[in-house]
Amino acid sequence: MSSDLGISILVSYLTPFRSRFFSRRLAASMFGSPICAHKQANCMTVIYDKLGVRLFYAEGWKITEDEVAAEPRTLSIESPSGGIWELMLYSNPRDSDELVGEALLVMSEEYENLETSPYTTEFGDVRASGLEIYFYHLDLLVHCRIVAAPFGEQTALLLWQAEDRDFDELEPVFRAMATTLLNPHKFPAPSSDS
Repeated sequence: MSSDLGISILVSYLTPFRSRFFSRRLAASMFGSPICAHKQANCMTVIYDKLGVRLFYAEGWKITEDEVAAEPRTLSIESPSGGIWELMLYSNPRDSDELVGEALLVMSEEYENLETSPYTTEFGDVRASGLEIYFYHLDLLVHCRIVAAPFGEQTALLLWQAEDRDFDELEPVFRAMATTLLNPHKFPAPSSDS
């Protein structure tokens, strides 16, 4: 699969989001104790561990393996409120700016008046760079982040987005998923004895 086609799949998930489910305190408790997907409902973290990818995500979130045999491999995780976290995994090292630029180009073909600014962050030991993007879709302001980071001998392109009014509540959970993905040595799989 060409990277343009893979990024087109990524853009197909850009939809507006309406309800609030997560708060900042949830991400702080995501690893080790139960977390709450809604203020009245308890849930736990789930471990995705397939095809060389391991990450923690919240129970009740929908996971979709879009492309597992093609390049890039894609994995999407959707919150109950519609927020999207997506991984596109390239088997060889790729230039981060190039990948993020390709994603921006595809998005600009789908959505008008994208407002962008550079975005750099760290997920544990891994530095990532990309863009923070705002755009309107169906009269709703959508907040999106696209970053590229090394993932062993591979390159990970990550996208997470939500309606702007929900983004700050979902952001810590999105970051926690990226941190567990990019730092597997810090978040080992539980032993079968436990």
